[in-house]
Amino acid sequence: MSLAELNQKLKEQNLIGYWTIPNTSTGFREPEPSFRPFLWKWQEIRAALDQAAQLIRPEDAGEPAILFSINGRPAIEALGFFREETQ
Repeated sequence: MSLAELNQKLKEQNLIGYWTIPNTSTGFREPEPSFRPFLWKWQEIRAALDQAAQLIRPEDAGEPAILFSINGRPAIEALGFFREETQ
């Protein structure tokens, strides 16, 4: 099977290969990381959660949670979730 045949078969199944979607900067979608990979370790997260539970009162917390952070920003924001639309 050729790539063209695969692309056609995917199209018939209402699927699309990610490789076919052009990227505005390079012409093709290649990974373009905007941050260094990081491995969060459960033991460190657990220790931070335990410390937070001792130091932060629920009525002062707003949202009592610890979020993953990438480059100092919440990961869900840094990865593009909840991105504001620009016009």
